[in-house]
Formats: sequence, structure tokens, C-alpha cells
Amino acid sequence: MSNNGSITGTLNSIEILKSFWNTKIGKLIYARSYNAIIKLMYLSINDEKLNKKLYKIKKHIDINLENPKTFSEKVIFLKLYYRNPLLTLCADKYYVREYVKACGFEDILKETYGVYRDVNKLDFSSMPNKFFLKCNHFQI
Repeated sequence: MSNNGSITGTLNSIEILKSFWNTKIGKLIYARSYNAIIKLMYLSINDEKLNKKLYKIKKHIDINLENPKTFSEKVIFLKLYYRNPLLTLCADKYYVREYVKACGFEDILKETYGVYRDVNKLDFSSMPNKFFLKCNHFQI
């Protein structure tokens, strides 16, 4: 008898969940958390298997990583297998300037008025009337 009650309780729980996901708020939560849920499901899978599964879910076809032809396949291939230390350097606004200078192209760089670790130390009086302020999330 308790086993039958347990099954009935489980079925009721499933029905409650189904009805929740069909509500407006349920659909909103599902839409915003879909990718996070998928990634959590595949935490134990390596990057290649995860990307293959995500590609299959989104595109409904298998990805061809041996001979990538589409833009999506090529981006995923590069993300998985292309390891160039220059990518890390060039992703940083401050360090890429040093690289451009080292390559002899300093003349194409805009003038830098300052590099600050703390936003409170910005001296706006020393800045020109018009300037760009860019943040950098890398260690300086």
C-alpha cells in the first residue's frame, strides 16, 4: 500500500512540475536557464563531447570536427583545438598595445592618457575634452 502511495505521490509531483513549466514564469525561467541546465548535465563530459552534444541539440545534426565546413563548425573547432598564447595577449586591451608596439606599428595606436587600477584615482581634469574610457578586466 505504501508503495502505491509513493507512486501516486511521484505522479502528482510530476504533474505539478509539468503545470508549473507551462506557466508564464515557468517558461521564462526555462528559457533563461536552458544553456546552464544543459552545461550542468554534462559537467563530467570533456569539452569535445559537450560541444558535440550542444551542437546536436541546437542544430539537429552531427558536427563535423574532422573537416569543418560551416562557420559554426569552424568556430567550435578553433575553440577546442587552437591554442596560441597570442590569443590571450591580444584579448587584453593593455597588453595588445605592447605587442603592436613590438611589431613596429606604434603609430597606429591612439594615445593613452593613463592606466588605473582604481576607478577612484581617475583624474578627469588631466583628460582632454573628448576621450574614450575603456575598462580592462585583466591584471595590469
